[in-house]
Amino acid sequence: MRLSFAKLVVASAEKDYFALLEAFDEMGLKLNRLDSEGDMDAMRFLFRDTSPPTEARTQLRKFDKAMKKKAKARRKKKIVKPVDAFPGDLLFFLRAQDLLRGLCSTLNVRQSPLRIFGSSSRKAIELALDNSSNRRLIEYLEKNSILSRAPFHASVNGEFEAELRTVLSRLRSKNKILGCQVAVFHNQVLVADMYTGLLENGAGAKLRSVTAYSLFNCFSVTKAITVTAVHMLVDRGLLDYTQKVGFYWPEFGIKHPMITVAELISHRAGMQNALPENVTFKQFCDLKYMSEAMCGIDSDAFDPEQDDAKQMKYHYLSFGWLIAGLVQSVTGEPFEKFLLKNILIPINIEYEGRVGVPSSWVQYDNINCSRFSKLDVSEMVPGGNTNSEDSFSMGVSAAEMDDVTRRLEKRVEEMVDIEDSNKLKEKGGKSVKELVDSIKGKPFLYDVRCYNSKAVRQACIPAANGNFSARALAYFFSKLYYTNTLIKQDSVKKEMIAPAAYEIDRSGTNQDVKAEWAYGYKLFPFTVSGRGKLNGFGHAGVGGSIAMCIPHANLTVAITINKLTLTPQIIWKPIFEVIDKFYGIGSAAGWAGDKSVSYGQERL
Repeated sequence: MRLSFAKLVVASAEKDYFALLEAFDEMGLKLNRLDSEGDMDAMRFLFRDTSPPTEARTQLRKFDKAMKKKAKARRKKKIVKPVDAFPGDLLFFLRAQDLLRGLCSTLNVRQSPLRIFGSSSRKAIELALDNSSNRRLIEYLEKNSILSRAPFHASVNGEFEAELRTVLSRLRSKNKILGCQVAVFHNQVLVADMYTGLLENGAGAKLRSVTAYSLFNCFSVTKAITVTAVHMLVDRGLLDYTQKVGFYWPEFGIKHPMITVAELISHRAGMQNALPENVTFKQFCDLKYMSEAMCGIDSDAFDPEQDDAKQMKYHYLSFGWLIAGLVQSVTGEPFEKFLLKNILIPINIEYEGRVGVPSSWVQYDNINCSRFSKLDVSEMVPGGNTNSEDSFSMGVSAAEMDDVTRRLEKRVEEMVDIEDSNKLKEKGGKSVKELVDSIKGKPFLYDVRCYNSKAVRQACIPAANGNFSARALAYFFSKLYYTNTLIKQDSVKKEMIAPAAYEIDRSGTNQDVKAEWAYGYKLFPFTVSGRGKLNGFGHAGVGGSIAMCIPHANLTVAITINKLTLTPQIIWKPIFEVIDKFYGIGSAAGWAGDKSVSYGQERL
């Protein structure tokens, strides 16, 4: 309960709804619905700054009036209460805090509970995670992870690492990265295994420093591992790229009889927005449910006279559920088990990467819990300030409480207007309730902080939630392309990385740029002196993590970061320039900040 309360305080300060939800669950408080804004507003109100008597009474009167209206509207619409009962320990704390608030008000003292509780709460969590430099953890990894053993580091290029270290230091000094790993294999030998920074913003450097074996959520880099499962089945003769998906997955073929395996794995299935109606957070984390749901969702109609069969539309999340459904139908086993048994274990990286980690790993008393990096989304999510020190110092002001009350009043209006708005639906429009439910009621679809939560880390979301070290990702690509451990037939390797589709620049900055894609891997062009344009293949993830194989240089590379950015080219460009200097990969053409593409980047 002590750590759960500490997490509740930190989550309230950082406005991190998924951490708050996790704290509720650990306290035994079960919610009957998902309302990120409402729950966070309630907690911010409970932790509001104290104020003089008149101001405090006015503030409380306004909020109480809005709450009574909400309760009345809920009863009228027969909407279930959000909480059946509060844990006794939490109620005791809230009542004690109210007494202290009343005392401060009587004495005309302005004070912030978040500032008071914040420091000790943060410290409690840090101490619970104080395993990152623990000898027990190091011994555990040396025993279990092949990448932690001495032979892998015997041929590290010291001069190469020194220049990478300079680049990373410069990026940190300019606040472009928080924590970062860079790993490079050349001729299947580890030549760089770099790491720097913190696993969490605001954390103590000693307690939460990045290590070589830290685990970073690499988002869509996961897709490269996911699609490899399909190529392995082709290699074994169990799938054919040209065959219809429905031949192997009959349930999917009923509604989608014409989609081929090749189209499915190259983002050309026309299901880029496929999502079950009214999906819940629990369902979102249930791979079986999400994969089966794909069978009943329409794909975009294809007009051969207007549409280009080679143009792909990026399937952000549905890509993983579609591939998982296909692989599960062919193999008869859960997709996460297939990945573990056929990819991660055979190349010995199961201790440095999972798509859905074991439930034991996310418990505070488990040796692996301290290895997870926490995403800093301050550049990606409006108001998503993940710097705990800043959050605690700001407190919860009277002005914010007025905003909380206004939002509460608006939610009451939306609740009252449900019947009227549903009439719009009968006329072919979307009701206000549907709009509210589709956005506010599903924060896991737009707030990437959900990937910090235990629930998502344990789930298998094959398009987005792989937790890996950089060296595990680079090693994966090395084993994939340069050995026959995963793919035995050279013909399959050749076909799986051949250009198969193109994509118009998603950023919207240059509609003339057409990025090439292979069967599930993005192609990264390099301009090599005397050889022209040569492609690497791999995948990047939202916010900046990236991993790839560069065949023309016999090299693989992976970069993992936890401070998500809208301009990852600022990070990639100097790193790839150093790699080019030592290993001749060529200059990154366009995708890493070349002047031929406008990314709005700044130079270091």
